[in-house]
Amino acid sequence: MRSKKERPSYQPPVFERTGQGEPVVAVKIIGNDALPEDQIRTHLQTRVGRELNPETIQDDVRRLSSTGMFRNVRTYRKQVRGGVEVTFEVFELPIIRYVRFEG
Repeated sequence: MRSKKERPSYQPPVFERTGQGEPVVAVKIIGNDALPEDQIRTHLQTRVGRELNPETIQDDVRRLSSTGMFRNVRTYRKQVRGGVEVTFEVFELPIIRYVRFEG
């Protein structure tokens, strides 16, 4: 069960372009229990060192949602020294680990 302490208090990303984008200094993934973070990161184009691009973040959310592994994906941004920290909060779909037949 997800604790309320994990949920970031960041601002959601702004989805309009305003001049030069700030550099992304961190990309975090929270909410994943069953899926390893590396497997989730393979679907992301938002990377450390790249310019913050709201369209890329929207594409990342669409890509993650279309995998069928998550029921919802939220994004947050946080201004930090040197740029922006982007957090992807994922809500995994339940995984059937086994089926037991009786009778």
